Amino acid sequence: EVRHLRILTAIADHGTVSAATKHVYLTQSAISHQLIELEQRLGISFFHRTPKGMVPTEAGLEMIDVARDVLARLAAAEASVLRSSPRPAGRLRVGTDSPLALAWLPAAVSIVRRRLPHIRAELTPDTAAHGVDALFEGRYELAVVADVEADPRLDIINLFDEELVALVAPSHRLADRATLSSRDFRVEQLVVYAARPTEQRWLTERLSAAGLDPMRLTTVTLTEAILGLAEAGEAVAILPGAAAEVAVRNGRLRALRIGAHGLRRRWQLVTLGTGVSPLHV
Repeated sequence: EVRHLRILTAIADHGTVSAATKHVYLTQSAISHQLIELEQRLGISFFHRTPKGMVPTEAGLEMIDVARDVLARLAAAEASVLRSSPRPAGRLRVGTDSPLALAWLPAAVSIVRRRLPHIRAELTPDTAAHGVDALFEGRYELAVVADVEADPRLDIINLFDEELVALVAPSHRLADRATLSSRDFRVEQLVVYAARPTEQRWLTERLSAAGLDPMRLTTVTLTEAILGLAEAGEAVAILPGAAAEVAVRNGRLRALRIGAHGLRRRWQLVTLGTGVSPLHV
C-alpha cells in the first residue's frame, strides 16, 4: 500500500523510526507495527536494526528505490489532475498557538501546498491567541493544538502523540536514572515551557496525576533558556524530546522518562464543525 511506501522512504531518509514520525505523521509504535507487519507478510527484512539506526538491507534498498519512483509518479499525477481542475483556488489558513509546533508545522504546510496546488495554504503562527479561540474568531480555518478539550462545535483529528522528557546535566544527581519517580521531584526545581497559564495548568495537572510534585515549578517561554538552565545544572527541564535532540546527542544533556509510563501530549487538527460559523461562540 502507498502508506507502506511512505514509511519505507521516511525511515531510509531519516535513519530512525523516531525521526520518521515527523514526516509520515504516525506514532512511532504505529510505524514499527506496520513495518513489521509488511516484513512478515513478504518474508523480507527491509532494514538492519543497529544501535545507530535503521540501515537498509539489499532487498530494502531495491524496494526503497521502487517506492521513491512510485511516490514521485503518484505526486506528479495528482498535481496534474488538480492543475487541470476547473475549481477555483481556495484559501486554507493553518494556525497554531504553540511556538513548539513551529518546529515541524511549516514542513507539513509545504507538503499540503505541493499535493494540493489548487489550495492556497497559508501558515498563520498566531501564538498570542488560543488556537481554538482563533478558530471561532475566524482568524484561520484549521488549528493545530495539543490536547484540546472535546467540544460539540469542533471536528478533531488526532495527529500524533509526543513524549515530554526530563532533561538534566550529565553531572546532575539524577543523570544515571532511566525514569524519574515521585520522590525524585520533591527536592527539584522544574523549568518548563508554558506561553500561557493554560499550558502551565495542563502540565501541573499531568504531573500531579502521576504523583510527581516538584519542589518548585518555573515557566519560561524560550526553549534555549530552558536548555541553558538544565545544562548549567540549575534545574530539571521538561520539553519534548525532539526539542533537545541535538543537546542530548552531543552529550550536553541526559533525557529521562517522566513516570513509569511517560508524559505524553497529543497534537490534533481542529476545525469548526459543520454548520458552525466563526464568531458563533
